[in-house]
This record gives sequence, structure tokens and C-alpha cells, in this order.
Amino acid sequence: MKIPNDVFYFKAEGEGNRCDFCSMTVAAGDPGKDYLCEPFSIPGPISVTMDGEWWACAPCAELIDADNWYALAQRAAQQVAPEFRDRCLVQVRALHQEFAKHRRKAQ
Repeated sequence: MKIPNDVFYFKAEGEGNRCDFCSMTVAAGDPGKDYLCEPFSIPGPISVTMDGEWWACAPCAELIDADNWYALAQRAAQQVAPEFRDRCLVQVRALHQEFAKHRRKAQ
């Protein structure tokens, strides 16, 4: 299968937990936060269905809890080469927007 040029994949290296928002890998035992989310799909060249539990590293969790989606997307985009960041930001913002709409907040 040929991967479309406008689809980005984040590569996590090392051991530990990988943040579902920025794809950074942190050492096992480092603080982070779980978020529950209703299932949702993102149409596109490769349709993506997301559901269940998402894990955020501590810096991303702070941004999520503050509803700072712009800074969260910028953080995620730092994981790709500078020449691809604008295209990446479009995808990351769409993903974060859907997450925000479908997130189950604590009661």
C-alpha cells in the first residue's frame, strides 16, 4: 500500500510511555494523564477511527486541561521536519478538534 504524501506518522523511539498527542516518549513512571474519549472517525486518504483511552504526557496534559489546543498542535508539529509542519498542523488540529468534541470530562 502506498502512503499518501499528505499523511504524517510520528515515530516514537525508546522505552516508556508514548504521548497520544505529541508522540514524545517519556520514561516509564513519569507523570502523565489518561483521558477518556467517545469513538470518532476522521475521513481522509486513510480513514482513522479513534476511541477509548488516550494518554498525555505532563506538558500535553497541562495544555489539554487549559484548552490550549493551539499550543498543543504546535507541540505535536515539532516532531516533524520544519518543511512539513504546516501540513502536519492541519491534520493535528483536526485530530485535536475531534478529540475535544468527543472527550468525556470527569463528572
